[in-house]
Amino acid sequence: MKKRGNILTTREAEVLQLIAEGHPNKQIADQLSISIKTVEKHRQQVMNKLNIHDIAGLTRYAISKGMIETNAAVNALHPPPQTT
Repeated sequence: MKKRGNILTTREAEVLQLIAEGHPNKQIADQLSISIKTVEKHRQQVMNKLNIHDIAGLTRYAISKGMIETNAAVNALHPPPQTT
């Protein structure tokens, strides 16, 4: 059993960070060399453990814990326009 102070596993924390940075499940799966189903399972576990059930809430949590930079979250939600 995990200690209360560190309720997320290392992998769950990695998935949370990537979710909060705005990466889609497929990209997370590719980056971590796991299946999309495994990413979905980790996402659900994180949401259950933290009692946060939306991406915005997960992003706020990740920022508050210093898992991602605020600018990374803003850029994930509002990417700069593509120039051609």
